[in-house]
Amino acid sequence: MMTNVATPPAPDWLEAFPALRDIQDPIWLKTVRTAKMMSVPAGVQVIRKDDPCQQFLLVAKGTVRVYRSAESGREMAFYRTCAGEICIMTLYNLIQGTPYPAGAVTEDEVEVVAIPLPQFEKLWPVPMSSAGIYWACSRPGLASS
Repeated sequence: MMTNVATPPAPDWLEAFPALRDIQDPIWLKTVRTAKMMSVPAGVQVIRKDDPCQQFLLVAKGTVRVYRSAESGREMAFYRTCAGEICIMTLYNLIQGTPYPAGAVTEDEVEVVAIPLPQFEKLWPVPMSSAGIYWACSRPGLASS
């Protein structure tokens, strides 16, 4: 007797990340299911300097400004992460196991996808390192997406 097992539909947020949408790796599919979508209004501080990095962030909608404040209070923008992009600072801090060196604030209404650190770590076959990044980027289905 054959039974059809339906694959759950991909979450809507994957539309913002075409390179990730078609990955069929079982670990990635579980990661997609455990990811949390959050809506954040404009002007909200989403990352504070020296906070621990506990999740991988993907911006599905809107813009997040990453900045650093001087002792004088003057802010210097490092970069902006827009819809369809990852927060490179978050990736770096997750890999290094270090706290955030800067802050981040939403510039408009933002939808961000958060992958909890324990699930994010399962994407890597070796401890967080450049070797792990190389391995992940060379995996069939990831590099060609």
